[in-house]
Amino acid sequence: MISRDNLFKQKEGPVYGLRPHLSFRRMTISSFPEPFLLRKGKMIFVFFLLAGITLLLNAQQQPKCIWEFGKDKISPEQITGDLKISGSSFFLDGTNSLRLPSGILKQKDYTIEFELKTPNRKEINLIIFAMQDCDYEKGPFRMIVPNGFAFAYYGFGAGMLYANSSQTSMGVNEGTCPIPWGKDNVYLKQTFLVKDGKLYYFRDGLILLITDPFPPPTPGAVLRFGQLRGRKNAPEKLKTSLEIRNLKLYDGCRFPSGYDPSVSKRMNYSGPEYSLMREKVKDPKKKRILVVGDSISMSYRAQIAEHVKDRAYVDYWMGGTWFGPGVAGGGEKSKPAVAWKGVASHGPYDIVTFNPQTLHWWSRKFKDRCSKTYLADTIQFYFDCIRKYMPNAKIIWIRCTPYRSLLPDGSSTVDNDDDRRIRKFNEICDKVAARNKIPSVDLYAIAIKHLPNVKKHWKDPVHWDRACADDFARAICSEIDQILKTQP
Repeated sequence: MISRDNLFKQKEGPVYGLRPHLSFRRMTISSFPEPFLLRKGKMIFVFFLLAGITLLLNAQQQPKCIWEFGKDKISPEQITGDLKISGSSFFLDGTNSLRLPSGILKQKDYTIEFELKTPNRKEINLIIFAMQDCDYEKGPFRMIVPNGFAFAYYGFGAGMLYANSSQTSMGVNEGTCPIPWGKDNVYLKQTFLVKDGKLYYFRDGLILLITDPFPPPTPGAVLRFGQLRGRKNAPEKLKTSLEIRNLKLYDGCRFPSGYDPSVSKRMNYSGPEYSLMREKVKDPKKKRILVVGDSISMSYRAQIAEHVKDRAYVDYWMGGTWFGPGVAGGGEKSKPAVAWKGVASHGPYDIVTFNPQTLHWWSRKFKDRCSKTYLADTIQFYFDCIRKYMPNAKIIWIRCTPYRSLLPDGSSTVDNDDDRRIRKFNEICDKVAARNKIPSVDLYAIAIKHLPNVKKHWKDPVHWDRACADDFARAICSEIDQILKTQP
């Protein structure tokens, strides 16, 4: 190893005035000849000049904070209800709201950044923030957000992000977003960034959603935090308020550190009646698979994508069905048909794994959503839609999973009316699938095998552990493999 003292030792005589065996520690300015010092001076000047220009350009490119809660003035008319403020924090209780100054976000690209602390996710049932040009106090809680976006929390901590809502008669279900928090009573940084008309959503620096482009807010749109209490479906006042702190608005794109826009990720595409997560197609020769379902499908979709990553792209649609009698009325103009046609436009798809949110649709709590008198006809209508708009796709029917209840000792059982309803409805759908020669994957039977392993006193009646979800994935992948073998 060469020591620092020996680094500058010369083998033959002095070079540039350096004496033989001159150590690095003993070098001084006088050791260098004048021409070298002049050149060195010019180099230092150029270095600092370039560094200064770089800093200046970076400073110009960095977005500036144009509004910050706690520092910028708030007028009384911007507040509705009793809004508690403490330093850089304000607290939403379902009956108050904060309106930011009108027209504050005039830029094409901008960033909304804040930290969120939820006291109890199951209590939250209010609009966290929205940008709109209408007074939603006059409308129902599930509001339409014209030409903008809203971030809403519903019962049991569900989070939804709506973009392009004016393009659908539903007014919602555009740009479905993951739940924006983790543990209770923990601050999580939320970043909503608009660039080139697309909305990027980050939670603690992790990218969770990118929407397709949507129109900018209409003139007069106001960014509002909190909810006004309307006449219909107004939330109860929260027992413990939700805290928002360090709210800042920037006049450009302020991406979280470490974000790499070149990393491959599924994009969110939305249209009338649907919101789709889609992989970018780089190899047109690879197959395309569409996974349709509810939260159960979320437990196995990643394993499917990993299993076929060298053979197929996997897109995900959390949807695929509509509740209530008469949903198929109107034929091609019905909501299911409009949605399937829109989703098909992102294909062509070779395989569709179809679990039409049966745990929600068949819930005994909402018996009017589904009756055995029209269940078979509705399932047939969905199959017809897939075959019409995706004529080359092979369908795999995914049987509904069980509904558990607790015994006195805390262990789980399926001896309950909810599960008996599921079993009956599964049998009805089995007949429709068989008549259409559609293969099925029996997730119900797989889950039953894992029933003895459900941890005691687990109150969640429908979800399963990782081992069970892995078995779901293996069974579906096996059916996918059989289909891919037969396709050219």
